[in-house]
Amino acid sequence: MRDFNNNQVSNLAKLNYKKSVLIMGAAPTLKLARNFKDLAEIKIGVGDVPWRAPKLGPFDYWVTANATYPLPWDRKHLQHLLSSKANVLLSSTSANSENNLATIFKSLEKLMMVVPITFYDQRHFGGLSCNELKPCCSFSKQFVTDPPIQQMLSHCIGETTPAYSEGDSVFLHALALAVILQSKNIYITGIEIPLVYRDYKYYKDYRSPSESQLDKVKRLVKRYIPKYRDQVPATSHDQIRFFHDIQKIVNVAKEFDINVYSLSRSSPLNFIIGIEYFESKAF
Repeated sequence: MRDFNNNQVSNLAKLNYKKSVLIMGAAPTLKLARNFKDLAEIKIGVGDVPWRAPKLGPFDYWVTANATYPLPWDRKHLQHLLSSKANVLLSSTSANSENNLATIFKSLEKLMMVVPITFYDQRHFGGLSCNELKPCCSFSKQFVTDPPIQQMLSHCIGETTPAYSEGDSVFLHALALAVILQSKNIYITGIEIPLVYRDYKYYKDYRSPSESQLDKVKRLVKRYIPKYRDQVPATSHDQIRFFHDIQKIVNVAKEFDINVYSLSRSSPLNFIIGIEYFESKAF
């Protein structure tokens, strides 16, 4: 196997930034980043944000955690990654929709020459595979030499157990990254944590890099048709765990005197102990 040590989160941690970091999610309040984008020294986009809002960049890091988008081996997605010029944090779960892993792995080894990619794991605690072997298990063994990012965060404070769960949102991993980088201040916007279908809205909502027309219709039906708009998606039932995970990460941040701020007045993040609301209009 090739030496991937330069493509690990632990390698980024050596940079020890001590700088201000802005984490951007895709909720409509992402627009608040306009008031702050020139003051943030490091910008982290999650999900599809670097594609959705390129004018709010340039982005230093693009953190992903799914098997849908962006996938570097997809030609269209690759163009988006190249255009962003961001260091892409690619999770081991990105391979979970793939069948021909050998081809994907060869492609990734070549792509590393043209795209800055950092591999990370979020699932295989203690180096253990999933109960039912999945592509992410093979991906992790092939490309990731670090412990899962949750355990890396724990190691920062001398603990061994994972700092938080496998994670119900890529935002958790972006926040963990900012702490591992020893950021000075962490600012967050575009994270609103909707509860029912009608609240699932995005910055520049008409855009989606991987959504088919049929999927878009389904999304809009769930948002606007009375029968569905007040229903709670299955994923919303994991919100208690999600908030607990955020609290755990913020607790680690406080161990290093890292300030964590929410730029959105409406974000539920404001109820997390250790996260302060920051009035971005001042800028």
